[in-house]
Amino acid sequence: MELSTFLILLIFAVIFISIGFMIPEIKYKIAYYMILMLLFLSVLNIYLSVIYYIQLRNDPGIPGPQGAKGPQGAKGAPGKCSFSEKCGITDARNVILNTANQMYNIPQGCIDKPSLTTCKIKIL
Repeated sequence: MELSTFLILLIFAVIFISIGFMIPEIKYKIAYYMILMLLFLSVLNIYLSVIYYIQLRNDPGIPGPQGAKGPQGAKGAPGKCSFSEKCGITDARNVILNTANQMYNIPQGCIDKPSLTTCKIKIL
């Protein structure tokens, strides 16, 4: 707890205790201090709950057993190699386009972005 927070709590405690000394009847004074204790316990409970939630919200738990296999996800972007750090390929897109161009003799523009203009296909 920071010093400023401690000082603010100390000021509130002094104010509440001084108000308690101003109450002349003993029954009301006891009721006042009981209400203050309940208020203190409630505020402490809320404070600790928030602090523990902030600390534990990103803390992973104990790993459980593997669940059932789900549906296959969406395909990734073409030419993006997720293992590029491991295999040493920095630009997989150009490697794929060059290989397809050499193997099938198709222009790279047609492979990269197929359309009627890039592939130069004649329509009957």
